[in-house]
Amino acid sequence: MKILFAVVAAWLTAVPLALAQSNLNPPFGDPAYRPFTVFSPDVADPEHARADILVVFHGFRSAVPNGTYKRIREVFRESHTVIGLNYDPLDVEHTRSFFDGVEKRWLRGRRVVVFGTSMGGFWANIFGHQIAAEKIVMLNPVVDPPRQLAKYVGEVTTNQRRARMFSVKASAIQRYETIKPEFRLDIPTLVLLTADDERLDHRLAEAVFTGRKDTTVAVYPEGGHTMNLRNHPARAAIVDFVLSN
Repeated sequence: MKILFAVVAAWLTAVPLALAQSNLNPPFGDPAYRPFTVFSPDVADPEHARADILVVFHGFRSAVPNGTYKRIREVFRESHTVIGLNYDPLDVEHTRSFFDGVEKRWLRGRRVVVFGTSMGGFWANIFGHQIAAEKIVMLNPVVDPPRQLAKYVGEVTTNQRRARMFSVKASAIQRYETIKPEFRLDIPTLVLLTADDERLDHRLAEAVFTGRKDTTVAVYPEGGHTMNLRNHPARAAIVDFVLSN
């Protein structure tokens, strides 16, 4: 029995689960939000995905489907298969293994755009350069996790969508120190920031990305940390960037 459990656990670690659901508003605590799964409301089998795929990474205390995922799918579902990756930002090793599995099962041989907000912006940048994505989009991205997430260490915080509380340990944050971005300068990148971001100082990301080849940085005066892409001007900027040749 122990051997069987070990085999099943290894399989779950290596193979990202796809949750094909028509429900874009599952109740909090639903299995759709669990980490190390691919949320794909349009196709369950990667073989049926479009040639163009848009991959969405959620933030530190979120999960997909969230409002950002729904808005992105809303505007790109006719041109792209839009999938969301549910990961665990406090489990760096498992998260990287999970992303490797997503690349193998979903993305090879396809044109990929990666999109991330906050902590998801950090991972979108790392993953986008790892797989040589066609384009990268980041909204208010974390650029220095050990520094920017240090304020959460020792706190018990909540992921409402996963309906669970968790404690942020310094050891988990410190594991990000081993991740060094390797930029491929020919990847078009769009970085959208808000000056009134209440969680991150937008000037840190602005300093990192301004002047980098093939990178466009825009700072909006308003929008908060989580831009509402239903009516924020960033929505039009994202559409123009993703669909441009």
